[in-house]
Amino acid sequence: MSTMEYHYQTMGRILSHLVSAGLSRVNFDDSDAMDIMTHRIGDEEEVLKT
Repeated sequence: MSTMEYHYQTMGRILSHLVSAGLSRVNFDDSDAMDIMTHRIGDEEEVLKT
């Protein structure tokens, strides 16, 4: 998978998370990144950097 495809999938997961939360304020923290990004390239540091 290319880096661009990975980023598109990541944005899709973030959008899905926001849609499921409804019209409300959503605060993301580091643990949310791990939940949203189920397909990871690299280690946790790479996930958080992305």
